Amino acid sequence: MTGAYKAIGKALALKLSKQNYKLVVSSRREQALLDVKNECSHPENREVLPFDLAEYFKIKGNLKTLMGLKLICFRFTE
Repeated sequence: MTGAYKAIGKALALKLSKQNYKLVVSSRREQALLDVKNECSHPENREVLPFDLAEYFKIKGNLKTLMGLKLICFRFTE
């Protein structure tokens, strides 16, 4: 989940964590992501992946294999 450190992305991450989804939260701001991870239910089941979405195509192969997840990318702009 990109943009998960604030606003809609953070709210969605927290909601999905309560339903015990496996989450990979992402943005460019690593410390903010760690804070969100720690606010989630079962933070041990959450992963933090700091990166810039503009770099997605360079690393998408690694992302697809991470935790065996199907990826759905959302982009929330400010």
